[in-house]
Amino acid sequence: MKIKLNKDTIRVTIRGYEDEMTNVTPDNIKATLDVSSFKEDGTFEQTPKVTLQELNNNFSIVSFENATFTVSKEVAQKPPENNNNSENN
Repeated sequence: MKIKLNKDTIRVTIRGYEDEMTNVTPDNIKATLDVSSFKEDGTFEQTPKVTLQELNNNFSIVSFENATFTVSKEVAQKPPENNNNSENN
């Protein structure tokens, strides 16, 4: 299976003290998806699990958007076989 996010980022809103907010980077926010139950091809939307990393308790998550992704089956293709045909010699 191949899973492709429809966009690279999701919008996350957090709450915290203004003077500490300038130190927050994208590395402090982690979003994960459990896509193990998606077995069929299609486009799906799921609520991610969003956590704050290495931030003190003054910060909290206010809201975040769902993630949209596409599931497709990857089909392995065999390379064409060399046909050693006597007509070509």
